[in-house]
Amino acid sequence: MAEYAQRSSVAFHTQLFFKSKGVVSEEGFVLFVRKNAVVVLIPKYGLEGTVFFDSKD
Repeated sequence: MAEYAQRSSVAFHTQLFFKSKGVVSEEGFVLFVRKNAVVVLIPKYGLEGTVFFDSKD
């Protein structure tokens, strides 16, 4: 239970940090390429996330 609380706290404070910072431009590395998304690592902040693309019709 404490582990979930810690993860939620980290996620919450990360959101607050970037919300107060505004739009930033940082170097990132593409780790994986998928059909509709890429997984990107931003080393400066230690963040990894998935960026989804809009579907092409």
